[in-house]
Amino acid sequence: MELVGEDRILLGSDWPFSMGAPDADHDIGHLDEKLCYKIRNTNVHAAFGSRLLPPG
Repeated sequence: MELVGEDRILLGSDWPFSMGAPDADHDIGHLDEKLCYKIRNTNVHAAFGSRLLPPG
């Protein structure tokens, strides 16, 4: 976050390969609630926008 800023942090996974933590709280649960929301929601919508919505 210090390098790129908190607006550019997203969650990712290696699914379907079992690597890393079982859930995101393991990685970001120690962060401020507002920052967690930003990483889980605001930043994702800023990066992907309407492409997140199902077709139809």
